[in-house]
Amino acid sequence: MMKIRVAFADTDAMGIVHHANYLRYFEVARVEWLREKGLDYKVWQSRGQHLPLIESQCRYKKPARFDDVLEVSVIPKIDGVRIILDYEIHNHETKDLIATGFTKHVCVDDNMKVLALPKDMLSMIAKI
Repeated sequence: MMKIRVAFADTDAMGIVHHANYLRYFEVARVEWLREKGLDYKVWQSRGQHLPLIESQCRYKKPARFDDVLEVSVIPKIDGVRIILDYEIHNHETKDLIATGFTKHVCVDDNMKVLALPKDMLSMIAKI
């Protein structure tokens, strides 16, 4: 689980987190989650492997506001050559569910050719 403090710039005219920022929170949590699992995205890039986003969804449950601390959890699933990452965002203080969502990714090489998911990723997910 990763904690993110809502920046003032993340809020809209109503003083709540603008909807587009949740996908950025998902990305920040995804990269940190991979790093915590020993799968540094920079290493994959150096190997010519990338995980582009092919689909995303976010469902907004309650508003988050400036200076709230949010907890973002990441839950992985494998679907053939795709990895699906489910997310839950909770308010750290109140524990309220703020948003849920997912992102789907495929592994590609530098020429955008679809590859099998890296063995180190499959191995890591199998342990979860």
